[in-house]
Amino acid sequence: MEYKKVCLIKKIILFLMLGVITLSAFATTASAELNDDSAHNAKYKCTLVIDKQTNDTTYAKWGVNYKKGKTFKYALGKGEVCVQGKQGAVKGYYYKDKYEHYGNVVAIYNNFVKYSGEKTYLPSLGLKINGKKVDGFILTSYITDSAAKITGKKMHVVYTQNLRSKPAVSSKKLKKVYQDKSVVKVKKVSGSWAYVYSYSTKSYGWMPRKYLISSFTANRIVEKTVKPKVEYVPSNEIPKGTKKIWQKGKSSKYTYIYKDKYSNGKLLSSKLYKKYIDIEGYSTIYELGV
Repeated sequence: MEYKKVCLIKKIILFLMLGVITLSAFATTASAELNDDSAHNAKYKCTLVIDKQTNDTTYAKWGVNYKKGKTFKYALGKGEVCVQGKQGAVKGYYYKDKYEHYGNVVAIYNNFVKYSGEKTYLPSLGLKINGKKVDGFILTSYITDSAAKITGKKMHVVYTQNLRSKPAVSSKKLKKVYQDKSVVKVKKVSGSWAYVYSYSTKSYGWMPRKYLISSFTANRIVEKTVKPKVEYVPSNEIPKGTKKIWQKGKSSKYTYIYKDKYSNGKLLSSKLYKKYIDIEGYSTIYELGV
């Protein structure tokens, strides 16, 4: 019992030092799943890539990971809506113990990230872009490992960017690869950079290896319009054998969200996650003379 108390105290001190202690930080079953029915329509997006190496708080003390001998760094969100006013930037970190491991999003409130590609909807706290208020945005969180051996493997790109001519952000921009839609094969690795072949652009180039991940889950949105049904009702108020429109129908519009699981460049499974009725239509009704 005494040992468990000491471990608990150490964990509490760790969260206090990081300044992220909230009620949700203890809800280990909490998830960053979309929590708003209108979230799939959000225009703006933010991407957060949490690295198991540089963003690991498991052994962090006073800003240093004393087991790995490295300075601890928060993962910072990428995208113009990732700034949260007085709350600071959207950020995240990685944590593990002998029971479980997870990523954690630190924004308006904390959210645990159980798998790469998990999404959540966040309000923007009065953020304005081009003079217009942003109501909210979708945050997509990924967990990656910059120490993993990736040479020769097919990987997925988790942040839209240009390939580079050299392993440096100051080098010439080449063709663009897109988040969740691009698969690359890693030819070689140099420090924090990877030289890859892009299947979508059929070209070679360098990119930060932290934006490459072996497996993730993507939300695929399918919008569908269904024409109104046609119904007939008998009527003795119009001549027999004739018909007259009584109600003009309206098409229904639905949004389906599928969860597609990918690994090493291949689609493993696809499952319907949610269905939204954007517009609820109704039938076209004719009176039929009897």
